[in-house]
Amino acid sequence: MPRIRGTHGHEKWGDRAMLKTTSDRDRIHSDAASPHRRVLCRSEAVGGSSTDEVVRCMDLDVVVTHGAGLDVHKQVIVATVLTPTVTETRSFGSLTPDLLALADWLQACGVTHVAMEATGVYGKPVVNLLEAYPFQAVLVVNPQHIQGMPGRKTDVQDSQWIAGLLRIGALKASDIPPRPQRELREIVRYRASLQQARATESNRIQKVLEGANVKLGSVISDVLGVTGQRILAALADGVIDPAVLADLADPRIRASRETLITALTGLVNAYQRLMLRVPLQHVAFLDRQIVALSDEIATRLAARTL
Repeated sequence: MPRIRGTHGHEKWGDRAMLKTTSDRDRIHSDAASPHRRVLCRSEAVGGSSTDEVVRCMDLDVVVTHGAGLDVHKQVIVATVLTPTVTETRSFGSLTPDLLALADWLQACGVTHVAMEATGVYGKPVVNLLEAYPFQAVLVVNPQHIQGMPGRKTDVQDSQWIAGLLRIGALKASDIPPRPQRELREIVRYRASLQQARATESNRIQKVLEGANVKLGSVISDVLGVTGQRILAALADGVIDPAVLADLADPRIRASRETLITALTGLVNAYQRLMLRVPLQHVAFLDRQIVALSDEIATRLAARTL
């Protein structure tokens, strides 16, 4: 008698099931109440074709009649369509014309639901484009929900397996926010990464100052504040007189002029001036980018509240 392993935590030998959890028992009982429903299973290939066996098994419990499964990679997308009249697998490239051809083909086949594994950046353009088409649902599924299912050995079988799981309603879509929200989230995250890069440059500048025995960070709270950047720019340009550097400080800082002169007395050579000048230029660039992103975030947030 052939052995079949189910995806709901039990094993079947013919028509008998060895249950492992209470939830599995409830699921199987509810399925057994209808003679037309069967627990999702995967057996050995029949006649050398595991694809035919999978589709036959899934046809016993159809939830989505017109579905498609996509297996997305960097340069190729394998798509399988399962409808009452079409069972076909095709491969497409990942360029925009290829994605348009994929979406047009899915529409021509009458597909209403599309499912794909979450594949990071490779899947984003696919989702963005398919959302512009009138599909009823575009599901992005956590790969961990599918990885435990045996029998997936090639890209073609992957897309067929996803399409079959979609057909019987076995896929749980990840929570994908609307595109404007996704874009806002990416902008916020990018802004945070730029702020982290700025902090890294600040630490690098602090090390250079310590190497020159310039204790600027000991007398002002923010080395990259208005006063700090004035003094650092002067140091990078070759100004070494502590009194001249102290005169660049904002009058509102707490440190006295004498304290500044003492802290700014150091030994700055050509190498250290270079290692101050380049990070300062990078900080200035980062500041402009952070301001631009902050303005964009404010604009998008204001539009959401209208």
